[in-house]
Amino acid sequence: LYSYFPRTLQKKYKKLMPDHQLKREIIATEATNDFINRMGMTFLNRMVSETGHEACTVIRAYIIAKSLFETDVWYAEIDELDNEVSAHVQDEMRMTVKRLVENTAYWILRNVEDKPLSIDKTLERYKKPAQQVIGVLESNLTVDMQRVVEQRKDAWVAMGLSERLSTLFSMMPTMNCVLDVACISLQTKKPVKTVMQLHFTVGETFAFNMLHIRARQIPVMSNWDRVGTLAIEDQLYSFQKRLTVSVIKHQPKETKPDVDAWVEETNGTLASYTQFIQELQALPDVTHATMNVAISRIKGLIRS
Repeated sequence: LYSYFPRTLQKKYKKLMPDHQLKREIIATEATNDFINRMGMTFLNRMVSETGHEACTVIRAYIIAKSLFETDVWYAEIDELDNEVSAHVQDEMRMTVKRLVENTAYWILRNVEDKPLSIDKTLERYKKPAQQVIGVLESNLTVDMQRVVEQRKDAWVAMGLSERLSTLFSMMPTMNCVLDVACISLQTKKPVKTVMQLHFTVGETFAFNMLHIRARQIPVMSNWDRVGTLAIEDQLYSFQKRLTVSVIKHQPKETKPDVDAWVEETNGTLASYTQFIQELQALPDVTHATMNVAISRIKGLIRS
């Protein structure tokens, strides 16, 4: 509402603006313009089709996602790079932010049970733990994750970004885990740092990153193929979260959660699963059927 008016009017009449007769119309116009400008013309219809939620719920999820990460600050920094880096580089930066917001909005639509979606209540529940996760994310990456982030960072530096911005934008794809870690921390009442380290260890132990990469390699010949792939990725994220929670709940309260101890107690060994992962990784092509078999194998581990 406030951003619709010139700054001079904001300073002088801010207290009166919530009583403006066209408040609802102004907010709707501003939200719609921002949504289309940042996410594009097709995003809304695609999200409605893929999630089954109404358009107004999708827009609320978008507003929550951008507020969680305070993306307006990032966009302002991108705009300040006019004439310092090429327009192509700025477009790549905006696309990186857009992917994070899109994935986060999708998570919100899939995981926040309160409907109709409340912007204020959802931010009240998730923003503080999400910001805590972001604050310690870089210092808790695994060795493999650090290597990937460094490769991204080198690419951004080569495009002309400063050290600080290169680090920020190289971390953004990793921020897709933020709400999962925050959610587990809230659910188990474990510190964010403990949950994050365990979540990453679970991801590497069960090769979730490789499974995500293979899922994205499935040829997309129709919208149904795209929806099918999204459903597989959604299940992979869900199972990584469930496995992390399972490891935490299996350990005594005074003991630090340990993946190896959980595996030994519940499954004995991961030899069969590891062999399956190696075979899947060696396949030249994968299909939805292949990935559904992988999903089934992970389900078996959780039930054990």
